[in-house]
Amino acid sequence: MKKRIEKLLETEFSLNTTVLFLFSIITIVLLLIVGTQLFYIDKKLSLNSIDSKINSIAYNIQTSIKSSEKIHFTTIELLTSINQKDNFKLYINTLKNLNSAYAVYTGYEDGSFYEIINLDIDENLRNKYKATPKDKWLHIKIDGKNITKREVSLYDEELNLNTSRIEENNYNPTQRPWYKLAIENQDPIKTPPYKFSHIDTSGLTYAKKLNNSKDII
Repeated sequence: MKKRIEKLLETEFSLNTTVLFLFSIITIVLLLIVGTQLFYIDKKLSLNSIDSKINSIAYNIQTSIKSSEKIHFTTIELLTSINQKDNFKLYINTLKNLNSAYAVYTGYEDGSFYEIINLDIDENLRNKYKATPKDKWLHIKIDGKNITKREVSLYDEELNLNTSRIEENNYNPTQRPWYKLAIENQDPIKTPPYKFSHIDTSGLTYAKKLNNSKDII
């Protein structure tokens, strides 16, 4: 009798162990399946979220570029319509309203050149033209009748003249990418990025002919 009871107990214990073992295995498998699904879903949601953010950033950049282009093309049209003999204040006021622009200038067929530069745009500009921290605006004039010289003037924020000097000149506006491209077109143009002539950086220019002439703003 005792042996029979022990045998039954051993059988019951063995059965309980087997059931518990099988239950544990099933539980582990289910946890792995659920965990894998949750990881996959979470990863997919994360990727979708990243993709959505990238698309949003790309859209904002494209919108910003289009808006900027529209502003610059409109500005060029306006400048060509009101261009006058002395564009000093006109060009400065233009730069004050275009934070991304470093200069406004006009190149003439005879090699004359008239430019206003915002020195705050790039520190290299200050180094190039020996400007002090008090200097805000740079005015460059080249007379086509004496193209080997240029007049360089530095002004402060209130447009007070700080210094003025005559320098040697080897700059010819008619040889620049913006001039050549604008000459070939009646409508305003935007150049591809190109290397600037006076500082070690690149940029692009919006330009248009003045009154169907070969003078470019």
